[in-house]
Amino acid sequence: MPRNQTSGLALLSLDGGRWENLGPLTQIHIVEDVLNQYELDNGLEEGSARVPDVFDFVLGTGTGGLVACMLGPLKMSTNEAKKAYLRIYDSNFLAKLQPPERAEVLQREVENLLDSQIKDADTLMSTMLMADVGKLTPNFKFGVSAMAAADLSKPVLFRAYQGRGSSVRSTLLEAILASLSDGHVLLPISIGLDIPERFVSTTAVFCNPAESLLREVTGIFKSRDISVIVSIGSGRPDPPALIGQDDLANAISTVAASCHTVAENMQSRFSRHPGLFVRLDVDGFDFSTIFQPGEIIAHSRVYMDREEIRERVDGLVHSLTERPKRLKVTQISGLKLGIMEEVKYLGDSAQDSHLLEKLNISIDAPFSSAVSKDMQRHSCTPGTRVAILQKLLNWATVHGPGRKGVLFWLYGLAGDGKTTILHDICETLHEKKLLASSYFCSLKLTSWDSIYLVPTIAKHLASCSKAFGSALASQLRQDESLAWAELETQFLRLLCDPWRKAAESETNFSFTAKVVVIDALDECDRGEKFLDLLLDAINEGRLEGLRFIVASRPNPRFLSKVRAKQPDVAQVALREVSMEEANGDIRRYLETKLDISPSRIDELVAQADGLFIYASTIVKYLSPSNPLATSELERRFKKLISREVELGDIKSIYREIVGSALFLDDEDDMKGRLAILHAIICAAEPPSASVIAGLLNVELGLVAAVVSSLYSVLFTAGGDGPIFFHASFHDFIISDAAGVFQCHPPPIHSTFAHACLTEMTASLRFNICRLESSFISLEDLMPPIEKRIAEHIGDSLAYACRNWWVHIERCDETGRARVVPGMQPLLREKGIFWIETMILLGDIQRCKEILAQLTSPLSIARPVPTLRTLARDASNLVSRFEALSEKLTSHLYLSCLALSEKIPDLDCWRTQFKYLPRVISQQIGGRRYCQVDVPVKSVVHSVTFSPDGGRIASGSDDETVHIWDSESGRKLRQLKGHTGPIRSVAFSPNAMRIISGSDDKTIRVWNYESGTEIRKLHGHTDLIRTISFAPNGLHIASGSDDETIRVWESESGNELRQLNGHAGYILSLAFSPHGVRIVSGSGDKTIRIWDFESGKELLKLSGHTDWVNSVAFSPDGMRVVSGSDDETIRTWDAWSGKELQQLNKHEGYVLSVAFSHNGMLIVSGSLDKTIRVWDSDSGMELQRLDGHEDWVNSVAFSPRRMRIVSGSDDETIRIWNFESDKELQPLSGHTAYIRSVTFSPNGMSIVSSSEDNDIGVWDSESGKELQRLKGHSEWVACVAFSPDGMRIVSGSDDKSVRIWDIGSGNELLRINGHTGYILSVAFSPDGKRVVSGSVDTTVRIWHANSGLELRRLKGHTDSIESVAFSPDGMCIVSGSLDTTIRIWDAESGREIRKLQGHIASIRTVAFSPDGMRIVSGSLQNGVRIWDSESGREILRLNNLTAYTPSVAFSPDGMCIASGSGSGDKTIRIWDSESGKELRKLIGHTKSIRSVAFSPDGMRMVSGSDDKTIRVWDSQLDEMLSNPGDHANDVLSVFFRRDSHRLAPAGYGPDSESSIAPYCVSQTSVEPVTRFSHPLSSSQSNLLPEALAPNPHAHSSQPVHSVILRQTGPALSCRDDGWLVTSKEYTGTEKKILWIPPSLRPFDPSVLLVISREGFNSIDLAGCVFGKGWEQCYTGSL
Repeated sequence: MPRNQTSGLALLSLDGGRWENLGPLTQIHIVEDVLNQYELDNGLEEGSARVPDVFDFVLGTGTGGLVACMLGPLKMSTNEAKKAYLRIYDSNFLAKLQPPERAEVLQREVENLLDSQIKDADTLMSTMLMADVGKLTPNFKFGVSAMAAADLSKPVLFRAYQGRGSSVRSTLLEAILASLSDGHVLLPISIGLDIPERFVSTTAVFCNPAESLLREVTGIFKSRDISVIVSIGSGRPDPPALIGQDDLANAISTVAASCHTVAENMQSRFSRHPGLFVRLDVDGFDFSTIFQPGEIIAHSRVYMDREEIRERVDGLVHSLTERPKRLKVTQISGLKLGIMEEVKYLGDSAQDSHLLEKLNISIDAPFSSAVSKDMQRHSCTPGTRVAILQKLLNWATVHGPGRKGVLFWLYGLAGDGKTTILHDICETLHEKKLLASSYFCSLKLTSWDSIYLVPTIAKHLASCSKAFGSALASQLRQDESLAWAELETQFLRLLCDPWRKAAESETNFSFTAKVVVIDALDECDRGEKFLDLLLDAINEGRLEGLRFIVASRPNPRFLSKVRAKQPDVAQVALREVSMEEANGDIRRYLETKLDISPSRIDELVAQADGLFIYASTIVKYLSPSNPLATSELERRFKKLISREVELGDIKSIYREIVGSALFLDDEDDMKGRLAILHAIICAAEPPSASVIAGLLNVELGLVAAVVSSLYSVLFTAGGDGPIFFHASFHDFIISDAAGVFQCHPPPIHSTFAHACLTEMTASLRFNICRLESSFISLEDLMPPIEKRIAEHIGDSLAYACRNWWVHIERCDETGRARVVPGMQPLLREKGIFWIETMILLGDIQRCKEILAQLTSPLSIARPVPTLRTLARDASNLVSRFEALSEKLTSHLYLSCLALSEKIPDLDCWRTQFKYLPRVISQQIGGRRYCQVDVPVKSVVHSVTFSPDGGRIASGSDDETVHIWDSESGRKLRQLKGHTGPIRSVAFSPNAMRIISGSDDKTIRVWNYESGTEIRKLHGHTDLIRTISFAPNGLHIASGSDDETIRVWESESGNELRQLNGHAGYILSLAFSPHGVRIVSGSGDKTIRIWDFESGKELLKLSGHTDWVNSVAFSPDGMRVVSGSDDETIRTWDAWSGKELQQLNKHEGYVLSVAFSHNGMLIVSGSLDKTIRVWDSDSGMELQRLDGHEDWVNSVAFSPRRMRIVSGSDDETIRIWNFESDKELQPLSGHTAYIRSVTFSPNGMSIVSSSEDNDIGVWDSESGKELQRLKGHSEWVACVAFSPDGMRIVSGSDDKSVRIWDIGSGNELLRINGHTGYILSVAFSPDGKRVVSGSVDTTVRIWHANSGLELRRLKGHTDSIESVAFSPDGMCIVSGSLDTTIRIWDAESGREIRKLQGHIASIRTVAFSPDGMRIVSGSLQNGVRIWDSESGREILRLNNLTAYTPSVAFSPDGMCIASGSGSGDKTIRIWDSESGKELRKLIGHTKSIRSVAFSPDGMRMVSGSDDKTIRVWDSQLDEMLSNPGDHANDVLSVFFRRDSHRLAPAGYGPDSESSIAPYCVSQTSVEPVTRFSHPLSSSQSNLLPEALAPNPHAHSSQPVHSVILRQTGPALSCRDDGWLVTSKEYTGTEKKILWIPPSLRPFDPSVLLVISREGFNSIDLAGCVFGKGWEQCYTGSL
């Protein structure tokens, strides 16, 4: 952009201030003065200028941010801004509110401000920098810099620039509120200043935004040509007094001083150009003593009247008036404003840091790691290796030519000193700040595993570059599984992509630390693959700017790859270093280490023959930690230089060392010592002596003696620490050169594996570290967890738990045959205890790795299929535990195992526990519909019916297409020819051809009749996932992992076209019914629809958050269904791309979906082993089919009958048969909105009415349907029981009132007369009359037996929404849309009085039990209570955010329940005397139409537009009790086995008077979940004696029970799924149970849900949480 186009920018910066003063008024006044002067100089009308008319950009921090918002995008005048600021100030600070209330008021005030000023969203968007830049019209730009956070998981800094697709208002609101935060949170942040990162308090407002503003503007427009910068504020904050935190206070002082320095530097930088820079500071104001607006303004005027200030303002206005042409929008459009594409988190975002912590790095790999020191790695002896080190340093500090010269290869044999050289160069590069990352691979450490290689390097790079770190975090935010992905994926997604994005995000992306050092790449398990990826990335310029030093042994494959792809590589072959140079270095090394004569040094140098490891070993041999006697030293020296040992042969000296240590007279003793050495060599990680002794069952002293005798080659960090050795010694001891000392690893690994399994079998146990309470996290344990691990787990068991699988994998076939059978009983009995131990050891990721390997199709455990399925389910259990985000190991059992009841393979663990929470599912299983079970003996990837439904084709892992009879399951033929697993099969429309796609990258066309291969289609470059015939049979479409869709002629096999666009594997595709379109699903998480003829992409459907595994068109082509790894099924409009619905019942990846032949049904198969059938219109789950024992990979409907075929990883095909679609019916329940519910007089039944035209009668305890009353032809709006409970009255939109017999379900009476919908009915207290209210504006009274109309009450002028009899039957109350309530004489029909006050239609009315009060609910203004005698309004219930369609009094009249409409969808219970809200019940997902209390007041029932009836535990007696506080915190929570109550779980001196048990009940979800305790009272004697309440005890023990301290619910479910106790009840919040997402939302007040969706119940009977939680386990502790 030319400079003259961007010159003349005018910038306004507003510092932050403290809310406790009125400083921002000064800022507004100064701006006002400038604007007034501007108007005067430019001949404008006074008061006409606004900030957007004068300045191009404005930025503010804190309170300055709020002012910037007012004056900027909201376009307020200065007078308006003053008033608005004072209004917010008054409501927040003069009111002396507490912080929580202050935050609420502040948010409300700011929202009101935005609502009053923002006329429409487009107006605000047009003022924001990043609203569609091509359509911007105003020139003004705005930002709020906010510095605050509620906790470490939230962003620290915001920029309120608007990004595409985000909400303008929410972005702005969040930024302002964050800016105004007055919390005392201390966070590590960087605020754009040239200072180190410090801890900064959000209460210390010292950020000078002028520098940030300048940097951003000049960064965008590449110009410093600025006309004016006005920066208002002191820039000199006072750091808060931090007692006892000197370091923090000093840091803040440093930052504050730096702010001032920045301001001065800016002043001096721009003041050299008169008029270009003006900083109007406000020094001299003591805002802490000024609290009156008038005084503030007066001081401001005095300040502005100063002569020097007036001169600066004049110069400022002159610059504003005379500056070059202002910025135009066309100058912005087209720029790549990457830094402002969305709301930015500046500084070190804690969210990014949290994501980066998920990277699985090796702490052993860096050159400076603790393990490196333990292994005695060190730098070169001074004066040695000088030439090589200098060459490396020169190469690292001099830029190479382009993409050449970015790789330095150092190679040499074991013992040549590669690691020492690289350790030295790492130290040097680190000192010079050139080292980006170091990774030292080692076979004996975690660094050998390639899974750590890329994440470790990426984490190091992130610490060197914020841009790279942000880009890396963004990758992980999109897909956290990258932390454990394959090497290729990690290299691309964690290195190359973030590097590219970082370079794109910064115009001058610089990376000072540019060298990555990797040692012993050949010792990494996939080192060769990493080398391929690295060389390709270098050649393609994907890591431009980074340089790599890599060392390895001279592996011929490595060398050939490097030389082929990097012919100009800088390299050093240590064996090619001149002997003179090598010997000189060895001489200097030996002279430093040994105190012997020069002649002997000469002899040893000759003996070493240039091999550094030889020299190092010589030093250890001749100078052990315990000094040798002169005679022994002489003997050893002579041995070394004797002719018996070949010169320069490291193997010879190793043989000498081992022989000297292990050759003993006693052959058995020697074999025992050699076995110990071999165990050390083959250990999966550096073992301690105690580990070897414990696992091999040998004496610790013997192991220590072996290690001591081999001190020249084995070394430890001291004590019982890990034992290390050089890789060359490992190579020697397993080679033939070792002779009689040779180690053969497979048998050693077999011994280790057996020892590990034995140790685990003997030592693993429940609650192994004796955790006393389920409430205490691992961080808070006393004694600490580290001490408990040492005491209860120990090194041997820890080693066994971490490494048993490694040893099994390294066994030979004979060893595995001995060991593998022992895995199954161990894991079935103690597998969960192993998981617990791995969690305690902090090795949960390794635990997941092992389980993943056990479930792999190539796993050595595959011959034991039940073990494989157990491992898969265990892996899901571990993932569920990770989702807890809490270090509460007890909840591996209490929450994860307990609530995983849909995973049957975990029953082998669950049966060891008695009092765990239990999920009881009440959904109909589908196993009975399985007609045929076909064993395939290979994993089945794809199944499909023939067009006539008579045959089934399947593709499987055995590289064969199988054809089956769909009735009998008999195999008809098999088609062979593929050389890889077959992923997809399809019939041609005429059934004469079959096509198959395979991992061998080919498509094959087969003749069905003969089974011969007709042709083979080549073209795809990776495995083929999906194929499909066009409806006309002339074309074939295929999708592949090469990310292309290809279209072929089916007859010739010619490729017609290639469809490109997806950025991931093509996982599924299908033709539309007419063949004109193709739909595809991909690993890029999108669905795309293509035009078949042109290949043009028509639609891109986004919504899924993970791979889209399966897609299909509906038979009419109007819809598309998709299944995804995000566990959802979605349907879409195939023409608009709009998402129609989302189906969320599967608990694993959805692998396959299909429509039925009539389009009415959808079938899905999932990783959760289930098949589900759905109503395609409503999305309701109709059937769940259980039976498969592993993943369901493929499902299909038969084209004719109601049959489904499924193929699974369990190596079976199943055919499911339904006689008709009538069998596919959901559980009982209403199918439409529920309009009315109520209890029967005895509380045993519930009646409901619905818009499905039916009346349902239900058992109030079980939810069982007792009667279904049919007869009404329109919606049934209202129902009521007769007083004796024998009859039901109903009113309907069909304008009739009907009376039903409850026993038979027969209609007794039909009453006609109303001329409009009937909206409310009720029986009189004596049961002889019925009252009804109608849309026809009349209230009518009918004889309940004859149906004769007794009275017609007229007076209302609009629909009658609600009617009710008074308790004595003398009066009737009615509520109407005419906003009035009327009371009538029930005998005469005379209107007694009219109650007015509501301003909107009245939806519900009810009498209190004593008849003295009336409650009403309205469309607006909430609920009101009236005196029924006088008509006076007594009370108004506030805090209602939605209209109230239903209200009810409790039987004792002390409470009122109200149901909310479309707003918050809650039920609230109120104190009818005070109006105080007592409880809020959450669970319904749509408007609540009706609420009612049970006759005993203990329960409530509600009906909703979500089509469910819910029964709640109202517990009014205990809500209104207040037994008082208790002095002790609650340590334990126990659920009694004889009731629905929390019980005392201990006792104390005042337990009898202050402990009140609390009723805990159910929760409702989708599918509905409840919370129940069904065990009988006869089981109460099972209460553990230690937990039994003892009201007569007077001990001083702490009380271990739930104490009610004030009204309100004792339990609640947080958004993160934790069911917790209320602080008011238990002193501190206690975590009771973690509810998985599939069972949420969760409200512990729901007793029962009646729904066609079914429901699950959670049984807590007998469960103990907190202290004593371990009683859930029935085995031995």
